[in-house]
Amino acid sequence: MPKIAKWKAFIFFIWTYDLREKPHLHIRKNRSNSGIAKIWIDNQAVAERGSFSDKEISECQKIIEQNKDYFLKQLEKHRNGIKIKFKVLA
Repeated sequence: MPKIAKWKAFIFFIWTYDLREKPHLHIRKNRSNSGIAKIWIDNQAVAERGSFSDKEISECQKIIEQNKDYFLKQLEKHRNGIKIKFKVLA
């Protein structure tokens, strides 16, 4: 479960076993593994909302949209066996 980024209490990560799907991120909050959200990177559509509120989902979608190139680059690196760079987003 490589972590890609952190923003506020949200951790953006990937699960290696589902890299065959179109590019997406999993997001958890407050170090909890319950209620994990899944959002597609290309259009920021929600695949799974977990225990996230509408406001939290909206915030995560904005962060993904603003950092789309970074997230896609990190996913590609991971697919190619290159170490992912973890980033704290402002």
